[in-house]
Amino acid sequence: MKLALAGHLARYLDQAVAMLPQIPEQIAYPPSSKRNFARRGFNPVSVICSRSALLGSVPRVQVGLERQTEEQRHLAAKERLANLEGAFRVQQGKGQVLIVDDVVTTGATVGALAWELRRAGYEVYGICAIARRNQTWLTSPLKKA
Repeated sequence: MKLALAGHLARYLDQAVAMLPQIPEQIAYPPSSKRNFARRGFNPVSVICSRSALLGSVPRVQVGLERQTEEQRHLAAKERLANLEGAFRVQQGKGQVLIVDDVVTTGATVGALAWELRRAGYEVYGICAIARRNQTWLTSPLKKA
């Protein structure tokens, strides 16, 4: 993600959040892997949320990595689930939490985070993704008219 796009993406996020019955009490997002953070120098979801008019001041649930995970880009859905099992560390707490993620491909990351949030005492209020990756165009030949 280019930092110049963060403001635009934050406005799209605000449009989605505005459709919820209420602004969430708290938000949580997956931490960047050490490799991705070192490459970018920031967590894209953190930057987008901080620039959000609706979520910018909403408290964050602290989420950390319990262990390093493999790069998921080339993993199949089942492999992603196994890769993320027990990967997140969440502070104990309570209240409603909206999970925000940058890209949802299989849902394994948000599913694993939702599991850990519930185990830590939170109620998952919803999940909001900035983008959803549609992989069919990557593996299907283009149909000619």
